[in-house]
Formats: sequence, C-alpha cells, structure tokens
Amino acid sequence: MIFEKSFTTKIVCEVEEHGKVTAVKIGKESFFLSSKDYAGIILRHPKWNIVDVVTSLEKRYYYFTDKELKFIFKNIQYQSSLYLIYKAENRNVIELIQKSNFNEDNVLWFDSSCHLFYPVDSDMPMSIPIHVGYIEGVDNEYYDLDRAYKILKGDARVSEIKRIEIPYYNQDDATWAIEFKVLLSQKEYNSIVRLCRKQDPEYWMCHLKDHLFYKSYLKTDLLKLKPAYRGKPMGIDMRLSNK
Repeated sequence: MIFEKSFTTKIVCEVEEHGKVTAVKIGKESFFLSSKDYAGIILRHPKWNIVDVVTSLEKRYYYFTDKELKFIFKNIQYQSSLYLIYKAENRNVIELIQKSNFNEDNVLWFDSSCHLFYPVDSDMPMSIPIHVGYIEGVDNEYYDLDRAYKILKGDARVSEIKRIEIPYYNQDDATWAIEFKVLLSQKEYNSIVRLCRKQDPEYWMCHLKDHLFYKSYLKTDLLKLKPAYRGKPMGIDMRLSNK
C-alpha cells in the first residue's frame, strides 16, 4: 500500500492491528503503537493520511522475546537495554503480529532517559532490578554493615550481595559499603513510584532508591534496614530544610 506524504514523496506504509497494539512498517522502520493512541489520532485528525498519523505518535513500542524479558527482569543494565532495543528495532513487526504465538504482553516501551520499561497503555513502569552501589547506598558511615549484610542476605528480593571498599577518591567518613541488586514486587514498585511522583512530579525517577533504605524523614524502608541504621541522619530532605 502506498500513501502520499507530500507532493513529491511516496512512502510505503503497512499497518496491522492486533488487540491493544498496532504494528507499523514504514520504509525501513518497524515498530508498534498503542491501538488506543492510534485510534485517538485518527479520530482527532480524520483528514490526515496514514503516514502522518503513525509518525505523529512519539511513543513507539517494541517486541521482546520471552528469553529477553527474563534477562530484563533478572540482570538488565543500561548498555544491555540499548542492545535489546537495537535488536527489537530490526524485527519485522508485520511478520511478528501474524504469528500464532504472538503475545502482545511482550510489547513494551523503553524510556531511555531513565532506563524504565512500560507495558502498552500503562503509566506505571515495570519493576526491574535496582542496582545499589556505594553512592547513596548502604555504607559504614550510616550502617552497621554486619547487621545490614545479615538483613539483606535473608531477603529473597535481594541478590548479588557483596562488601566493597569505596574507592579512595570517594571516601569521606565512609570507607566500605554493601553492593547488591533488589527486585521488588510490582505492587511494591508501584507504591514507591506513586510516592516519588507525589514528592517530585518532574524528576520522580531519581528518588526510587530513597525508599529502599531507612531515612529519618521517610516512612518507607522497604528493605527493613532500620535495625542496622547507626542513627546518623542520612542525607538532607531539602523540602524540610527550606521551610
């Protein structure tokens, strides 16, 4: 099918809907759109041609295999995310959507600005492993590391736990820390996302780790680390200090 985009340019554009996702192949590009967003644009702009409709929607979704999804939920890092997106961008979505085993739940949007994955039509990111290092983490300035290590070791949500010496150029009162990964349940993750959005609507994603630990000005402490806390205020809540 050929659709006119301008007086001088013709672009081949294929579109096929499958439930909540719509597959789009336009020129060399291949991606998914939310069927809800796609229908909404057509309703608001009935005179637009199909090329203008699909290119006006900025949120593009991509298909990930079951194996890739397992990797995302187990050991994902930013560099790995970009590699998976590159692979997904080179899949023919029209062919994918026609397969009998196509699963629209495998179609996700990746927000590269903050390394978060979203299901179709959801404003809530999926819970993926959170890496905790020595920066704003669990260190021997604020925590009894023996007690903290024991607590973390007994938490099924926590993995890859190890003690690390903080590099000399970042040492101050803290010299050692515990590095680990934590994977919260989706319900727990949703709860801290809502708290962070309420706290800072624009940069909420920067505060997700704050709610993992005990802090004197927060009520969360999802990892139950308060018994290992030394009692020294951890950071300054600028919202309170400015009052």
